Amino acid sequence: MTSFRQPSSVVFEPYPPNQFVIRISNFDFFVVGQLGGTINIILQLPVAGTVHITGTGVSVSAFLDIQKTLNDEPYLRMTKCQIDGGVVDSRVADMGLLTDTINAKYHLIMSSQAKVQLEDAICENVYRLTQQHFSSRLAKLPSHISARTFFKTFLKANLRHAARAKRATDDYYDDLGGGEKKPSAAQTPSPAVTDGQPQNGTEGDEDFLVRCLVVV
Repeated sequence: MTSFRQPSSVVFEPYPPNQFVIRISNFDFFVVGQLGGTINIILQLPVAGTVHITGTGVSVSAFLDIQKTLNDEPYLRMTKCQIDGGVVDSRVADMGLLTDTINAKYHLIMSSQAKVQLEDAICENVYRLTQQHFSSRLAKLPSHISARTFFKTFLKANLRHAARAKRATDDYYDDLGGGEKKPSAAQTPSPAVTDGQPQNGTEGDEDFLVRCLVVV
């Protein structure tokens, strides 16, 4: 590959009804390779030269869904991958008198075969990257989570949000009161907590709410 232009966008997004799609849009490349073989005109003649493959405004779409292994580990499976935009052109050069003849007669066939081979190579790299960067992370997700852990995490987030809202309200009314500040929730000392329980022996709000929700 002698030159390459980065894609204008790379998008990973949902695709209905239950798939994902990776869209790599609008990139260019230029590939040069050595060409050798024989050609049958009247006799078999050895030929040698170079082949030039140009891709302009190429776009690739890879479609994936989520599957599970025998060990119930999730991974991304590629269901379809294709070049669905742009132009791929292939021509030969440095073949002497045969150059123009081969380009005129076999141009469409060469371009079509070059597109298929490039599509296979690009899609293979996309699949390898999805397994390396996506499926490896999916496999690390926990397969089970306890109700206690779920509700405790949820309630912690709600309590933090309520504390921030209270501090903002206190600051607002302090400004209206002419600068006389009342102790806010962040400034009011709170009893030390160890493992979700206050040191005075009373049950913490989070654990109490979690127990109520689990019982219900």
